[in-house]
Amino acid sequence: MDKIADKKENVFLGSGWAFPVSFSAGNHQVNISANETNINESINIILNTRKGERTLESNFGSGLQQFMFRKIDNTLK
Repeated sequence: MDKIADKKENVFLGSGWAFPVSFSAGNHQVNISANETNINESINIILNTRKGERTLESNFGSGLQQFMFRKIDNTLK
């Protein structure tokens, strides 16, 4: 029964292409990440993409880059 629960959890968390995109040496297939690794990679992509950087998805990304190299004060925090 525990194995069934584990499979359901994995389906919920999902999987997708690993980032950065890479290919396996033996069969030249795209490497896949799954579960928490896939979620962490997806969040990293969103946070490191500037809004407007993707032509067809202009609202995708974050505005974190505007805070780079700024003095950290109470307002910025």
